[in-house]
Amino acid sequence: MTKKLHLVVPQITPFDFGEDVLNAGDTVSLICTVGKGDLPLKIHWQLNDQILNSGNSIIINRNGKRISVLSIENVQHEHIGNYTCIAENDAGYSSHSAVLSVNVAPQVSPFDFGTEPVNDLDMIVAICAVSKGDMPLDIKWYFNSNVIRSGLNGVMLTNTKRTSQLTIESVSHHNQGNYTCVVKNKAGTTNHTAELFVNVPPQIMPFEFGEKPVNAQEMVLVTCTVTKGDLPLKIQWYFNGNSIRSGEIGVNLANSKRTSQLSIESVTHQNQGNYSCVVNNDAGNMNHTTQLYVNVTPVIASFEFDESVFYGEGVQVMCHVTKGDKPLTFKWTFNGGEVSSLPGLNIMNVGDMGSVLIIPAVTAKHAGNYTCTAANIVARASHHSTLNVKGIHGLAE
Repeated sequence: MTKKLHLVVPQITPFDFGEDVLNAGDTVSLICTVGKGDLPLKIHWQLNDQILNSGNSIIINRNGKRISVLSIENVQHEHIGNYTCIAENDAGYSSHSAVLSVNVAPQVSPFDFGTEPVNDLDMIVAICAVSKGDMPLDIKWYFNSNVIRSGLNGVMLTNTKRTSQLTIESVSHHNQGNYTCVVKNKAGTTNHTAELFVNVPPQIMPFEFGEKPVNAQEMVLVTCTVTKGDLPLKIQWYFNGNSIRSGEIGVNLANSKRTSQLSIESVTHQNQGNYSCVVNNDAGNMNHTTQLYVNVTPVIASFEFDESVFYGEGVQVMCHVTKGDKPLTFKWTFNGGEVSSLPGLNIMNVGDMGSVLIIPAVTAKHAGNYTCTAANIVARASHHSTLNVKGIHGLAE
């Protein structure tokens, strides 16, 4: 008979999480004590038959040779399951399990009354739906922190186990305010609030600077007119998201109770962009945006020929317009004259914003000053570069 037959198999003292179901956020511990069994002992834990180590608020500590302590500092829904302690030695193994149940706090799906204020006598509906949470649930509504009773002030409540519907068939100014749905269960409390607006919000008559871009130094004018909306009204202008003050960037503003006129006596490229009129009152706000396009003069990126271009080598330069309205036209000149007079030279447009000059094999005749001119309906711009050809002495043309 072998020595192993005389060893004692581990025996675990039973343990459990207690009779009461835990709430989220509680702290709990399990102590796995091996009352009998020969040493050395190997003690480890499993959760739902999967190996369990410290982490995710779970801490496992060995306390002496025969005890392992599992602690959960902040119990949550994901900790629910079957916890098993397994003790092993050379004689065999044994295990004991305990089930952890956790009360799940309620979670409310967000709701609102819409993005736009409602008009007087309109009907509104809001549904407070509890997406998660243990039963039973206690669902209550509050209006500006006061509890709502079905049938009062035109408000009707219809409840099920997990939802509560709030209905107002004909809203009035008295119904404007904050509506809060509060849900409770044994695990905790949650709430969600939506604000109801009833007053008439501002409405702006659309405006624009016109269908076509304006030229530099022209005058532009637009009027932001509020056709509906309770007074007083606050009217503000924004340029590319930044507030405009009268007199800045050449812009003048003239306001009345329901209108604001924006004018620019002499536009420049700096005035191009989005102009927004924003109107606020006690009921809400409204805005309208229009874009001002200004015809832009061409701007040519600097280009140069290589300093060392030898006779017979190929060379090319790109004339690229970094700014400027389309359509663009390109023209190359050589020493002030037509570039077409030079042999062995090619010119190609590159997209809408560039032109490339190519000389496959330079000769003495190609040495000189090249000018690229780009033009649009606003103006024209030019850039010059000189081609110096080396190694031409003693060569016949």
